Amino acid sequence: MPFNCASKGSEIKAGDKLALQLPVEGPSVLVLEWSCAEELEIALTLNVQPTEGEAQLQSFKPASTMKDEIAVESAGSATLEWTNSNTGWFGGTNCTLSYTVALTSKREIELEEERRKAEAAAEAARLEAERLEAERQKAIEEARLEAERLEAERQKAAEEAQKRKQEREAKLDNLRSSVQKSAADLEAVRELVSDREAEVARLREEFAMKITAAEDSLSSSIEAASSLEMDLVTAEAEIDVLLAEQQREDASLREEEVQKSSATSPLAVSPEEMERYRDIFSEHQKAHSADAGPENGKEGPAVDLDAAAAKEKDESADSKVECAA
Repeated sequence: MPFNCASKGSEIKAGDKLALQLPVEGPSVLVLEWSCAEELEIALTLNVQPTEGEAQLQSFKPASTMKDEIAVESAGSATLEWTNSNTGWFGGTNCTLSYTVALTSKREIELEEERRKAEAAAEAARLEAERLEAERQKAIEEARLEAERLEAERQKAAEEAQKRKQEREAKLDNLRSSVQKSAADLEAVRELVSDREAEVARLREEFAMKITAAEDSLSSSIEAASSLEMDLVTAEAEIDVLLAEQQREDASLREEEVQKSSATSPLAVSPEEMERYRDIFSEHQKAHSADAGPENGKEGPAVDLDAAAAKEKDESADSKVECAA
């Protein structure tokens, strides 16, 4: 068993000593801590008396406080001795010593060390077990939370799938209704198309007949127009021939009248002058016919050459009479 001893205040008079004997059962370690309340320097010695062998004396430097561990290698006894050397002419100074002494065998130290190590290992194992348990609990909690999250997601997915299913069913119902209506409308439209096709075929046949009749009528009209046009051209040619004959006859009659009148008139025109007048009026008539002829839809008026020649002759005679006067 370790030997422990302590004192809170042991008085050491000036010049006196304080001794403390310790039993040593074997190799031990002496843990020593002391101090002087008056902060006086005190000398300390350790005298180890082994069971076998010579005594061992160990002295320490005087101090007012000390803390140290001292190894005692042999079984026997050990004596700690403090000496108050603070003396003088007037009796010196007493000191109050407080100390704590613990003498523990090395075996006990080893056992204590092993115990501490075992306790430390046990504490470490406990802490590790607590850590593992905490990790396990954390893993369990995380697994629980993950399971709850997955369950929530599964429920949400199921709800969304159910909602989508309901929406699809509603859409399918609408589409089925729409398809049925469209099928009915399609059948009606097909019937209408069939009726329209029959009507179109009938109208095409009717229009074809009407077009054929119109084309026949047009051909007949064109033939009639061509015949009338030919008749018109023939009639116009005959009219031109008759007019030319009439003009020649009229011209011949007028010439005879002019000749008759010339034979009895003192202002007779010679045949040369008559020919010249005819040429002049003939050119005048051609120019007049070009300006107001068939291009303008009018035929130029016929010019009486004999009358024009007689008129000019009369004007010439009047001018001769005026000159004579």
